[in-house]
Amino acid sequence: MSSSRNPSPNPKPKQGDASPVAVVTGATGFLGRHLVRALKADGWTVIAAGRRPFPGTDVHFAQWSLGEPLPAEAVEADCVFHLACATTGASDPKAAAEHDFTGTSRIAEQLRAARASGASPVLVFISSQSASAQARNDYGRQKYRIEQMLGGSGEISVRPGLIVSTPAEGVYGTMRAGIRALPVLPDVGGRVAHQPVHVEDLCRALVEIARRALSGDDQRLWRIGQAEPVSFSGLVRGVARGGRIRQPWLVPFPGGLAARTLRALPPTRNLAERIDGIVALQPMETQADLERLGIALRPLFEPSAERRHAAVRAARASLIALSPSRRADPVAWRRLARALYRSDMDLTRLPPPRWREPLGGFAARSLSDAAMRLYEATPEGQAERYRAAPSWQRFMSLCLLGLREAVIGPTRIAATLATRLSR
Repeated sequence: MSSSRNPSPNPKPKQGDASPVAVVTGATGFLGRHLVRALKADGWTVIAAGRRPFPGTDVHFAQWSLGEPLPAEAVEADCVFHLACATTGASDPKAAAEHDFTGTSRIAEQLRAARASGASPVLVFISSQSASAQARNDYGRQKYRIEQMLGGSGEISVRPGLIVSTPAEGVYGTMRAGIRALPVLPDVGGRVAHQPVHVEDLCRALVEIARRALSGDDQRLWRIGQAEPVSFSGLVRGVARGGRIRQPWLVPFPGGLAARTLRALPPTRNLAERIDGIVALQPMETQADLERLGIALRPLFEPSAERRHAAVRAARASLIALSPSRRADPVAWRRLARALYRSDMDLTRLPPPRWREPLGGFAARSLSDAAMRLYEATPEGQAERYRAAPSWQRFMSLCLLGLREAVIGPTRIAATLATRLSR
């Protein structure tokens, strides 16, 4: 469909440009944003095909939705990176997975027709580690079905592991938020199968795969992730260690039973899909593909010294800027540094403070209180506050928490069942 129905604010790439042209569907999503930046850094001209314009003036926008044919300028590109997916947040995972298949089929047919007419566009489809004919969830089975459909020349599938990022986004961000919030987690996947990859490493791999395909490389399936798989419990502990979050208590729980229970309740069907994907996850042989691409993956889940030092610098600079007399409590800026480090802010890009206010001791006391509250908002700070409380206060807190769950839990279940029966 032409982009004329929503005129692009950015100029269309010139056909005479020496740089290769890439189309990215789902460019405004988590992986899409990182991939667009990686392509621009590598010298590509980028067309963002989607429902919303990509921020910035150096990326051409083409109005498009999954299920529609690609705009004409997209078909004329050198490579199409297909990231758009219909399954995220869907109320009916099966219907969404089918829409994902039909939408991708339409793109493949359109590019095949272009190749038959003399063009040579490459299609790079982003699949999943869960893609398998034996996958227990609709998402994994549909990804595998799409891979089987994309068997022609110039059609490539890429299976990434769990995509890790800083700040935490996507499924990884959801997992990290859950680990931060819950002291106890069910261990629903005991097998050694998870092979995470940092989003920037994955984007470097995607760019290299596209360049190799344009040069005549005929490999149709690439697997990108850590060579040594880890178990679900090892993944959770790694995420906690890398985020400086307290280690949760993992309780073994049958993943199939958890998925069946959650699938019976409409609000939790998507969570059941993800658990089914974890339970049936299969290890990938990634070492050969990484060596062929010449990419060494960065170590994951280790505390970053650069971010830790940046947090300390940001905390000290903020307190000193507000208190030129430097009477701020050093314990306050250390606590503020811990809170900043444990947050998902990209501390390495924080600008230095450029203002000063002679507030003296009052600012020092205010910043000290603010730093204390920030620190106590972290799981470690809450644990310290809990340990410092008298025994009777801790006992009352536990009693109130149990009472709240006893009252709210049945009410929540009854409301969910009533909603389901009313449909």
